[in-house]
Amino acid sequence: MEEEIKGLSVSDKLDKVLDSLPVEEKEKNSNWKIPFLKSFKFRVGKKKVEKGWSQIIIIRNNRQLEFTKAQVKDGVAIIDGFPRITTAAHTLFYNKKPTYIIPEWSLKPFSAEENLDTMEKEKMNIAGRRAILATLETEKIKPKKDLGSIIWVVVIVAIVGAGYYLGKNAGWF
Repeated sequence: MEEEIKGLSVSDKLDKVLDSLPVEEKEKNSNWKIPFLKSFKFRVGKKKVEKGWSQIIIIRNNRQLEFTKAQVKDGVAIIDGFPRITTAAHTLFYNKKPTYIIPEWSLKPFSAEENLDTMEKEKMNIAGRRAILATLETEKIKPKKDLGSIIWVVVIVAIVGAGYYLGKNAGWF
């Protein structure tokens, strides 16, 4: 056996060693799910919207999003066994259907109005900044180049040089 290995190249030796190692088989996933089935869990039809159903996006503690639907009665939806507030101020719309974004740790859903008020108080609103940036991009303010002093130096050097050249040829120097 050692004589056979001595005559082989390094790559052939490596191939033999790798072939002799036991190979672990990967477990095949036997659970096959229809990919679009998750979106059906989130979708709410027109008839269900009329009956008070809404789309719910739950933000879990591990930063995962879960899409589900729940029936809203008297401004309250029961999600994961807990009642959650769902008033008109918290309603967002996705595909023309009422949608709520609810953090798992809070009874109160995300509200666009409250978020906008908070941003205005903290002066983090970008509405005015967009207009200013659009104006600046169209005008593209260019800095002035300070060529005035450089031009005067070149003119003075040219006059002195021309006077010296003409004076030398005329015999003044």
